[in-house]
Amino acid sequence: MRRTLTTLLLAALAATGACRSDKVESPEPTVPTAPSTSTIAATGTTAPDPFAVPDKIDAAYVDRVLVALNKVYGDVARKVITTSRFDRNDLDPLGAIFNPPLLDIQAQLFVDIPDTDPSLFKKPIGYRVMTVLEVITARSDCIYAKIRLDVSEVLVTPPSNKEKYVTLGLKPADADPSGINPTPWAMAGESSAREDSCAG
Repeated sequence: MRRTLTTLLLAALAATGACRSDKVESPEPTVPTAPSTSTIAATGTTAPDPFAVPDKIDAAYVDRVLVALNKVYGDVARKVITTSRFDRNDLDPLGAIFNPPLLDIQAQLFVDIPDTDPSLFKKPIGYRVMTVLEVITARSDCIYAKIRLDVSEVLVTPPSNKEKYVTLGLKPADADPSGINPTPWAMAGESSAREDSCAG
């Protein structure tokens, strides 16, 4: 049973970007942030929010959103795998970046995480990288895109880069009271087969 769970976890690392830290800090991905109040006061202007939904949603915008969501997820995953514990508080950041029913699937995965051989992971450990290959559907309330997934900064022996499909939906207003997720989006679906959940 433990071997089965370990196999499941490693598959999830490739699919969801979970990572482990063995007292080694991992490099932080660069996530755009809105300007501070002091900066706005000094310049007299307000810079645009890099995550505000634009009139035209393009690959560059979706890339920015995915970097931000994956950073939150990677930080939670590192904590859970390092401590081998999934606490009630870990649901808050997960709830900020995953919409149901994907949230329930992710939470259950963390609950089932076994001890994992630290030699499987890079030191320092980075984050998964999702590169948008095609924005298939782009609406103000739903994004469906084809991406290439790269976990070479996470696993010592990563699988070859995979092409996958991700769906982003607007996060519910009450899903992120602490503002953990700087974007208005949450992951609503992820699969290897093309099934546009934004269509219809």
